[in-house]
Amino acid sequence: MWNWYTWPTLESFDAWHADAMVHENIPHPGRNEATGEIDPDAQWTVAYTDSTIVAVDDVRARVQPEVAAAVPDGMGTPCDAPPTPPMPDEVTP
Repeated sequence: MWNWYTWPTLESFDAWHADAMVHENIPHPGRNEATGEIDPDAQWTVAYTDSTIVAVDDVRARVQPEVAAAVPDGMGTPCDAPPTPPMPDEVTP
């Protein structure tokens, strides 16, 4: 299960994310999902999670609880998922 967290700036998220990547040994080669073996043709994992900029002072990302506990320095604050943007057909011109 992944939980949402918020950081006050993209720079603060990036600093925490860099530490999370070290903890998770990222980057690393992709693995075959069925066997767990390294797959030389698979795409490498190059990030732990992606951030979503909601506002100037609200950068959100999903984080696994065990990673949040293992990398507490600079960890964001628990929050709700960011608002879902409207679908193109829901936008009034």
